[in-house]
Amino acid sequence: MFASFKAPGRRRATQILAADGPLGPFRPLSDRPATPPDWECLDGTLYVDRQGEPWIVFCREWLQVTDGEMYALRLSADLAETAGGADQTVRRNGGAVGAKHGVRS
Repeated sequence: MFASFKAPGRRRATQILAADGPLGPFRPLSDRPATPPDWECLDGTLYVDRQGEPWIVFCREWLQVTDGEMYALRLSADLAETAGGADQTVRRNGGAVGAKHGVRS
């Protein structure tokens, strides 16, 4: 499960959780969010590219960047950590950047 959380003194972030069944209990796959810690992020979702590589696609909130932005961040095979930096997938005001690294619809 990909869920967004906000806590006092912390930025909104998306954490990846797992459970043995659909009713839980859910536990975090790591001790930190999957999204960048200094960004306000939400709405993370899993995307698997044509090569079978998992990514988190998420929004960086308008609170920091005015219009909001969408990013893709490669994940490890077990989804427990990120693998590289975030690639911006959609420009502000809706202009497409273009597909990078096989991230396509």
